[in-house]
Amino acid sequence: MHVTVNTIIPYPGTKQYDYYNKQGRIVTDDFRLYDGRNVVVKPKKMTVKELEQGYNWFREKYNSPLSFVKRVSSNLTRPKNIGAHFVEVFDYHLLNLKSKYTNINYRN
Repeated sequence: MHVTVNTIIPYPGTKQYDYYNKQGRIVTDDFRLYDGRNVVVKPKKMTVKELEQGYNWFREKYNSPLSFVKRVSSNLTRPKNIGAHFVEVFDYHLLNLKSKYTNINYRN
């Protein structure tokens, strides 16, 4: 199973952007941060920091070695899925290494 989870990305010129902008919930106009990994819309019932922490927690838990082993072992009856899980987790860790050393996540 491939899971993609992103934060809200309200691109300028869209109704979604206008909606959040009118409410004063757009956190930044630095469009380098509009990548789905950074929070650019202030949530109503939590802080930006809480959403960032929750988003990062989910990504780390889902892509942890233990989670990977559980997903792979549950799919042993469907061998064609094992390779997909390996590629998915490898890609996640590669992206994290890349962001760590190339400053892709502009807020850190």
